[in-house]
Amino acid sequence: MATTLRPSTVLLRADSLIIFGEYLAAHHPDLRRLEQLERAHIEGFLVWNHQRPWRGWLARDKPEAASVSKRTVVDLRAFFEDLAVWGWADRPTRQLVFASDIPRLERPMPRALPPDVDRDLMAAVAGLADPFARHGLAILRGTGMRLGELLDLELDCLWDFGDRGTWVKVPLGKLGTERTVPLDEPTLADFDAWMAQRGPQRALIHPRHGQPADFLFVERDDGDRRSGFATAWTGPSLPLD
Repeated sequence: MATTLRPSTVLLRADSLIIFGEYLAAHHPDLRRLEQLERAHIEGFLVWNHQRPWRGWLARDKPEAASVSKRTVVDLRAFFEDLAVWGWADRPTRQLVFASDIPRLERPMPRALPPDVDRDLMAAVAGLADPFARHGLAILRGTGMRLGELLDLELDCLWDFGDRGTWVKVPLGKLGTERTVPLDEPTLADFDAWMAQRGPQRALIHPRHGQPADFLFVERDDGDRRSGFATAWTGPSLPLD
């Protein structure tokens, strides 16, 4: 897993498996091999995991957070799926964890803005005097990138595929993967406008790998002092989520 996931994610996966192992040791001590697992073992774990005790550094007399319990089930499902893909010899003989087993959180993910709200919001963005904020927010909206991914873009991030249009290569993000996103004409225009505004800049040292990088969203301000999109934003508070 370490070849595709961040170290912190690998540690969380391992912690989820430790929790599952401790449950099996306490409730099914006769189990010795993964291939002995049955659906009944998983169902018992799902019930226990839903209200399992707090497992943080500080002892608390309360159940574990729902989001943490959900992550444990997601990690367990990914573990069994990986065993099947890898062809692991000592694995369950059938699927044990299903998508329907993953708990739903009480707070749903944010929904898309209604068309009229989206129209008014983007009209406000288009009127911002700060080009960092104006073009950056428009690109976020047009590509679905996270803010950190936007700040990691470099000058060579745009790829022209002829009749298939122009795409942006999104660098390694939260999931530790790269992807390409097609650009519509307004979003491409925002890229072009910012590149014209940005002008020539010296390369900066990338904070992750220590090599020089021509970041797209940098701007010289007051001589050699440089600022990024996050620090240049001086407009009103906008709901980026």
